[in-house]
Amino acid sequence: MTMTVLDRALAAGDAGQVTGGQERPDPEVPEKARRRTFTAQYKQEVLAAYEAAPDGEKGAILRREGL
Repeated sequence: MTMTVLDRALAAGDAGQVTGGQERPDPEVPEKARRRTFTAQYKQEVLAAYEAAPDGEKGAILRREGL
């Protein structure tokens, strides 16, 4: 396979650069964090799923919900 100058530039690239036009999130912490609020129904659904889960899968439910 023959590589052109453009191919070499794309292959070499900057190892620390994000490709695809995506920007990195701002690392600064907001001045005041907002508390999350959950409805009673959401709490009941998560609790029911947690209690119904077999041992070893309960942590996966909490991670999925970000709790």
